[in-house]
Formats: sequence, structure tokens, C-alpha cells
Amino acid sequence: MAELFANQKDSNTNKSHFDFNDLDTSLIEFIPAETKPSKAITVVVHGLNNKPSIMKSICKMLSEHGSDVILIKLTGHRNDPQNLANITRQIWLTDLLESHNYAKSLIESSEKKPLYFIGYSIGALINLDLISSNPKLVHYDKMILFAPANATKWSTNLLKLSFSLGNEQKIPSFSPKDYRANDGIPIKVYILIEKYTTFSLKSIPLIKSNPLLWQGPSNTKQDDKYGYETRDYEALFTRGRQRAKNCA
Repeated sequence: MAELFANQKDSNTNKSHFDFNDLDTSLIEFIPAETKPSKAITVVVHGLNNKPSIMKSICKMLSEHGSDVILIKLTGHRNDPQNLANITRQIWLTDLLESHNYAKSLIESSEKKPLYFIGYSIGALINLDLISSNPKLVHYDKMILFAPANATKWSTNLLKLSFSLGNEQKIPSFSPKDYRANDGIPIKVYILIEKYTTFSLKSIPLIKSNPLLWQGPSNTKQDDKYGYETRDYEALFTRGRQRAKNCA
């Protein structure tokens, strides 16, 4: 585990805590709270084929407000495209479990403080999968999930036609270069995501941390039925873009 957490930043160094290195191969980056002692620890994870650094504006805000931050870099998204071709559900679950356990160990070695989670897209859904599979081992005091990939648009069904081409074939990514971790995604990954989206939020027991979901308008009403607090994220976009520019 020591190699996976080799990038913990020293708050006494001159290097900015927000100089994220997307070429680094460690599992996490640790960003200390700007105020001491920290008030909380927050685990943050990105979405599919996102560079982990796209979450830097959120990490910066959390640090400014007194939280230590653990930024997870999912396997296949830390300059290791070969590992994305061999990804499995268990590998991603292990990424999140080891990061949770590391955060928990930091809390146990210091004054008691809350443990939070913020996840985007498939990163949010992997965490829900982890908690539902290990309810006694994994717990967050509060979770915020941005657009968890619990459903797919009708247009993505066209992608299923490519499943017969073979797991190793790649589908090009048209996301902006500054945001994408890889130029292409193996079909195997989309098959795995399809399995994830077959279990929706209603199939997951109500989580004690009472997650807050930021969803698009079409999903907000759907998830309201199952007891989760949901909000429309479109109103958040303008503020988020502006903050991202300020962090650039």
C-alpha cells in the first residue's frame, strides 16, 4: 500500500497542493486542509475516462474549508491504459476500498472527525456498489454523488451493437483532450458499465449516510421516489465553470 500512497503532499513544501500530476501512477493524491487541525476527511473520485485532475476545483474548495482530501485515481486512469483493457468490477472496488481504509486509518490516528465522499458518474456508482457489498466495512458520514451512472440515455443503446466486435476493440473518445484520460475506451469497459447500470438506485438499500444526488432534470424525479435527496445540477454548472477557471 505504501507505493499506492507515495504522493502524499507535505503542507510545509513550496509546491502547490493543486499541481495535480495526471502522469503519476499512484492510487491517490493527498491534499491537506489549509487550516489545522483539519475538520474532516473527504474522499473524491472522478468519472469514466476523466483525468483525475478534473476534480481539482472541488478538492481546492474542500481544502479551503478545512477538509483533508483523498483524490482517488481509478485503475486505467493514472497513465496506465493497459490496465483499463483488463479492468474488472473487483479491481475498481478494491481501488475504493483501499482508499476508504486509508482515510479511516488517518481518522483513527488523530482526533475523531467525519468522513465524507464525493463521486462523479461511474466513480459514484462504484462506491454505492462497494457500500452495498460491504455495509459493515464501508461507511461515510455524508455522500454527494454527481450524476451517478445509474441509467443510460437511449442513444447509448446504439453502443451495444459494438459489443459483438470483441472486448479488446477500442471506441475512440471525443471528450476534450484536457479532460480525457485515454484516447479510446475498450469495449470491455462499456460492457462492465452496462452491468453497473442494470442495477439502479432503487435496488440499493437506503444508505445510512443519506446520499445527496446531483442529477439532470430527467433523473431527478425518478430518484426522488426512492428516498434519496436529489437536486438538479444544471443550475450548478455556471458556478462550477467559473471556479474551475479560477483554479486553472
